[in-house]
Amino acid sequence: MFRSSRILISFSMLTFTSLSYGFEHTKVLPKGVRQLNIKSINTSIGEKSSGDGVLQPLATALEKDLTFQKIVDKEDGIKKMLAQALLHQNFAEGDNLDLEKSIGHFTADMKGNIAVTASFLSYGVTENLTLALVVPYYQAKMNVDLGFAMNETGHKFVGILASPAVNKVESAIKASNPTVGFREKLRDNGMADLQAWKGSGLGDIVLASKLRFLEAGPLSMAATNGLVFPTGAAKDPNNLIDIPFGKNSYAFFTAMLADESITDGLFFNQYAKYTTRWPSRQDVRLKTAKDPITDDVRNVNFRLGDEWEVGGSLQFEPSFGLLSGIGVTHMRKFRDHYRTSVRASDEAWEDGTDERASYAEALIGYSSLPSFKRKEFPVPFSVALEAKQHLASTNSVRKDMYTLDVKLYF
Repeated sequence: MFRSSRILISFSMLTFTSLSYGFEHTKVLPKGVRQLNIKSINTSIGEKSSGDGVLQPLATALEKDLTFQKIVDKEDGIKKMLAQALLHQNFAEGDNLDLEKSIGHFTADMKGNIAVTASFLSYGVTENLTLALVVPYYQAKMNVDLGFAMNETGHKFVGILASPAVNKVESAIKASNPTVGFREKLRDNGMADLQAWKGSGLGDIVLASKLRFLEAGPLSMAATNGLVFPTGAAKDPNNLIDIPFGKNSYAFFTAMLADESITDGLFFNQYAKYTTRWPSRQDVRLKTAKDPITDDVRNVNFRLGDEWEVGGSLQFEPSFGLLSGIGVTHMRKFRDHYRTSVRASDEAWEDGTDERASYAEALIGYSSLPSFKRKEFPVPFSVALEAKQHLASTNSVRKDMYTLDVKLYF
């Protein structure tokens, strides 16, 4: 019925990097000081960019024409011959039957919400080295609706099936609502029904370090390195629309950061981050471009593509405690690699996994640290709101993210 390798919609690109970049800096904690940082990240999803960078609804993969060819392909042997004969008798123009003629169009709507609460616990080991543990927790839901809009050819086809001469009443009922057939195919292949989904759970845990290795006049530089542990739930091969909370593989990342002070409280930051993911294994369905829904589930080798992320921001933190900034980030993820032992399946899983995305960011907040250092305020803390807006992307889900960032020092 559906002929698209994108039917098994992948949401691996929705998992958030637990160490959130954008408004970075080279600052580290003083020796012996601890910091508890809670980031509450929220986003709504409903669009994904194509390989050409055009934004499309997530449900586009489900919105297909139902053609005579697809109806014939569902049958085998004598039933297939009879279906061809019936169509030729009633819909051929002369001696020619257009098997690509449509009887209607599947309609679909798919939208979701994701909320991540990431807890950062950091400790100043020395005056220039900070260690951090990051534990993210996900809450997510997806809503989906599938329908069918029949055209004039479709109504004629159903009428012919239900006529006394043909007497295919059951087939007529199925033809009048092909979504039933699609749901039956999911069930017959051991998959969950296409319906609203929600879930919650732990994401991938991160252990990281930040070393400030240079302070020379207005310039300071730091390096961040970290290890990502695959503690979050992976994509369920039996569900089309569940959202994974992890990427099911270990990863190592490294980043270089630089701050250039312009005047008191005003500085420019740049960073570059590289993430490499280790080979792993997971259960996948041996989908192909021709048949994206199969009953063959195998535990296969895979390796997610490495990622680059670069960004720059102008930040202003005056002595009265204001936190503010504007910036841009750009992400590039390279192609995934799968080894399912079926080349057509490898190609289907790897298709569209080379991603790019660019975002604009803004931040506003308050920090009591300057007042605390002047002994004018008893508790050192900060609170900030961040907004991250999509600018452009390819093969990437649009994620406009809003973050509440609270830090407490002790």
